[in-house]
Amino acid sequence: MRHIVFTGLLAFVLIAPTQARSHGDWGHVHVTRWAIESLPPGPLADFFANPEVVEAALFGAAFPDSGYWVDDPAAREYAEYSHWEPFIQAFVEKIRAEQPPPFTTLEQRKLVAFMMGCAAHGLQDEIFDSLFLFQVDEHDGGGQADADGGTDFFLVDDGILPFDLAEFVPIDVLLPLYADIPQDITEDVVRNGVATQTSVYVNETSGTTIARAFLDENAERLPWTREHYLDEDIPGSLTAEIAPTAAYLKALWGRLHGTGSTDPLVVHSYPDEGRALRTAEPLLADSYVTLIFGQGIDIGTARGTFTDSRGRSVPFNLDGTRWGHPRPRLVRFQPTQRLREGARYTVSLEAGTERIDGTIEARLTRSMFRVSGQPECGASRRLAGGRVGFGHRSVLACPGRGVLARLR
Repeated sequence: MRHIVFTGLLAFVLIAPTQARSHGDWGHVHVTRWAIESLPPGPLADFFANPEVVEAALFGAAFPDSGYWVDDPAAREYAEYSHWEPFIQAFVEKIRAEQPPPFTTLEQRKLVAFMMGCAAHGLQDEIFDSLFLFQVDEHDGGGQADADGGTDFFLVDDGILPFDLAEFVPIDVLLPLYADIPQDITEDVVRNGVATQTSVYVNETSGTTIARAFLDENAERLPWTREHYLDEDIPGSLTAEIAPTAAYLKALWGRLHGTGSTDPLVVHSYPDEGRALRTAEPLLADSYVTLIFGQGIDIGTARGTFTDSRGRSVPFNLDGTRWGHPRPRLVRFQPTQRLREGARYTVSLEAGTERIDGTIEARLTRSMFRVSGQPECGASRRLAGGRVGFGHRSVLACPGRGVLARLR
């Protein structure tokens, strides 16, 4: 009987919530926590000094997928909408209008943190889907349904465990933000989605049990993914999402304080500083040069160039998020001809890009990089454990076995 129950629960996790889940729920929680822990000293780090505020952010990081856990069109509508920048921009504007800085009360801080967690979730999905998910297909022949649960379950196998989160759902703020959704989004719809998500999966007990069941039956199907999901040299892996998530949180802090229109639009890039483009071959995910934004843009206004060290143009495609949303938080420069190994190139995002707040970016942004002949082995990243439920460890950004060095 126990096997039947666990098997049914596992099938529910892997099959039912498939519409836009492309990064496991626990992956979102852990990456958001790591990003918060990585923030440099300053007002935003001080804002997250209270553990209750951090926990509200982590609950927010799980929340956008909550509507996918029930068989309800209205729940799926609020879940889908919660992933994207139009929702986040409306949330930012509502906070600024009704509960503006300096966020002196605990409830205000938890509300802001919840919004930031939701935003981090959406950004991480855009990065994972648009970069890492292509790698899963290229190397393992796997797709979204495989990678969704797979990366979560690998986390558990590596000792990065689920844990219980205090529920925080600012329903009175959320429902007006869903007013323009065609479906009728009621309090019962939202709370049912959250209750199902937390009782089935986002908790310490069944979350671990489901992971173990998956690993016993399916781990060998995703060998490359298993080795590289925490390889920070691979754009879009969970550890490679930490830096852009932290940069995005800082950009959100600026938007809340009224500087979002003048802060730099580009907050991160792949390849990031100190790393080379992983391949000279075109049309592979390793050849994408990606710019990450501190807020959504109108993709129809984005214009770019791709040049070599002599200023000669390189043919390329400029694309936004994988799923074609018109207000993405990233753009990908995709070369369509082979690059030269060891050579240096520059991509530029021209002035004139329209931000989601309606302002026009007046600056030209350049990203310069070198093309590697072979994927490089980067430096290790130290992750702090805390409430997340795992000990200090280093994530070694090296291809092959032993991506995680357990330092228990």
